[in-house]
Amino acid sequence: MRGGSSACYGPASTAVPNASPPRSLPPGVTRRRFAAAVGRLGAVWLASEGPGVVPGVTLPDDAEGSFVVVRDGTSPLALADPHGAWLRWLVPAQGSG
Repeated sequence: MRGGSSACYGPASTAVPNASPPRSLPPGVTRRRFAAAVGRLGAVWLASEGPGVVPGVTLPDDAEGSFVVVRDGTSPLALADPHGAWLRWLVPAQGSG
């Protein structure tokens, strides 16, 4: 993105910072601040994190060895191979939108 703007991609585009995994981001407040800053830019933050990295995200029992793909630091979307060989979408809970 040139000049920090997504204008070159058109009005229907969404910037998506991806970090796999963002080891440079400490847990807690700094991660929440990062997610909030990304949201203020109109972007979506996707991260592929190891088990236990994202506070409050619970993985299914069969997720051993998997990473979790998380949106905006809080919403688990999928399980993934740590090196990207496969992806398994998680079924959202009823009523979660």
